[in-house]
Amino acid sequence: MSYALRVVFVSFVGFCIFSNCAPADESGFESIFDGKSLAGWKVNERPESWSIVDGQIVAKGERSHLFYIGPNAEKPVEFKNFHFKAEVMTKPKANSGIYFHTKFQPEGWPDNGYEAQVNNSQGDPVRTGSLYNVVKNLVAPAKDDTWFTEEVMV
Repeated sequence: MSYALRVVFVSFVGFCIFSNCAPADESGFESIFDGKSLAGWKVNERPESWSIVDGQIVAKGERSHLFYIGPNAEKPVEFKNFHFKAEVMTKPKANSGIYFHTKFQPEGWPDNGYEAQVNNSQGDPVRTGSLYNVVKNLVAPAKDDTWFTEEVMV
């Protein structure tokens, strides 16, 4: 079975910032965020939860999912055997995540795929570094208000 990487950022009850997903000057990496728009991305609900501020994707508000589909919405881009990097900063009580091997759906939590948790201080004890419902990390490896690199390698 061939799975596709569909990068999905999730926002709910909190504030999280995702910087350029792959630095343009880092060898072997390709950026999937242009630093100025959500071109190539699709929001499933509550688009007001997403904005671009100073070249960064900002998630702030109620639950919403931002799916990376690529330049052709009719044929979403597929990745496999990948290494994904995002520079992330959480604010106190933020709970977010990066979904992969999923597909767009118009509402609710993604039914398919995995979530790389992004949570350093919110009430859910499952912290950043966890693969939600697969591997639990109960100690936050980063602090709120501090940039850190979140990586997913498949």
